Amino acid sequence: MQARRDDKINIAKRSKNELKMHVSSKHTSWGKYFDRPMTLKDLVKRVLAHFEYLVLASARVPVLEIGTGSGAHAIFLSYFIPFVVSIDNDWEVLLRAKKETRHFRGRVGLVCADARAMPFQDNTFEVGILQGFYEHFTNDELSLMVIEQLRVCPHIISSVPSDHYPRFDYGNERLMPPSLWLTTLRDAMSLVEVDVQSRYYYFDPESWLYSLKALKWLGHFHELITLRKDVGR
Repeated sequence: MQARRDDKINIAKRSKNELKMHVSSKHTSWGKYFDRPMTLKDLVKRVLAHFEYLVLASARVPVLEIGTGSGAHAIFLSYFIPFVVSIDNDWEVLLRAKKETRHFRGRVGLVCADARAMPFQDNTFEVGILQGFYEHFTNDELSLMVIEQLRVCPHIISSVPSDHYPRFDYGNERLMPPSLWLTTLRDAMSLVEVDVQSRYYYFDPESWLYSLKALKWLGHFHELITLRKDVGR
């Protein structure tokens, strides 16, 4: 009995982040993470949670999504944009996204490619979009990837979970405020002329819902990061 009480005390003493990491440790690959079929409810939820990001993404054509994920965002954009391509380096993710694209009647070109060395010519796409991507990489990895992404797309729009985000969905996320993302990316791109901006979402329904349940404001859960090369273009 005493041992059980001690266990409860030890668990209570763990930091919030340690508990999040513990819960998320079951994910071993993105293919496994996205192995559940997507329902219409899932699609709508993923679009609404990142609607502000998707509106900005739809302003430029053609669009390259880097990191396919569930496929929800590329599918949604393909209803309004004539040319949407999505890349991922995980075949399991792409095969699942192909099924979802057919099921929801999207028009997305799916390509197996590495974000560090993409099989496209310079400026093939007008904008590159990434949701839930940058937070999984180190500064050195980000530097290499962002340079490659800006080679293919002069504009980048990225969405990342913020420092207020309530969980680690995969397990290795870096949850940082906009100011720290700004510093991190500016340092990573110090040798390249790039305009970097970062801010919290204005329209953040997921944080509003959680705050309503908690009866207090929990902060914005998501951030927008934009990068643009050749300032003055």
